[in-house]
Amino acid sequence: SSSTFDDPVHVEAVSADILTLAVGDLDGDGDDDLIAGMDVAGTSTDSVITIYKNTNQYSTVNFDNPVTIVLDSSSVDGDILDIASYDIDGDGNDDIVAAAQDDNIIILKSPGGSTDTWVDSNWESATSNWQIVADVDEDPLAIDVGNLAGSSDKDIAVGTDTQPGSDEMRAYEHPGTSPFSSSWTAISDLTRGSSVPVTDVTIGDFDDDGDNDVAYVVTDTDNVGFSRNNGDNTFTHMSNKEMTDENF
Repeated sequence: SSSTFDDPVHVEAVSADILTLAVGDLDGDGDDDLIAGMDVAGTSTDSVITIYKNTNQYSTVNFDNPVTIVLDSSSVDGDILDIASYDIDGDGNDDIVAAAQDDNIIILKSPGGSTDTWVDSNWESATSNWQIVADVDEDPLAIDVGNLAGSSDKDIAVGTDTQPGSDEMRAYEHPGTSPFSSSWTAISDLTRGSSVPVTDVTIGDFDDDGDNDVAYVVTDTDNVGFSRNNGDNTFTHMSNKEMTDENF
């Protein structure tokens, strides 16, 4: 059978470049909204996230009232290089995970509700509504979320740029309770140095054993790295897979 797609609908002209995009139901109305990580003036400029409400209409009136979230309270700076969304605290509203150019991974709690979500000052309105999960020492180029520790909560995997002595692959375990105030613990088996940037990372059950594993792109070597989840909160690094023309 064949499939067709409708003509694209222009959402909005923006004054700054969008570097990364995710979807999540930020206001709990059952429709996924758009979440954009923005390019800003430099590493000393407050990071910016723009959110667009899904009004469940396939027309130009959908997503046409953006809200700009300036990360000034948390003092997170620079471009947002990657972004993700899921319900971090289990309150029924999807929250935001963002990777900022100043080396920080930040989580933001959604205010929730059809009105409160779409007021910019409600984001970062109190220190209990955001937390810097980690400073990863270099630009965090990629993030993904998924259950790595065997709990019902999703954890965060991070790939970073490289510098001497740095670890370009990292992951952080969801604390289980009070995720916006409790510490996220680094998963030691997933802390790896590759000496080259890790530009993408993804979580999935690659060996069909019921436990999520991690794959990541090792730049400049044409390799994809794998870490197998052993199912007991430990991981085993597998041999990298070289991706050549013959492999595709």
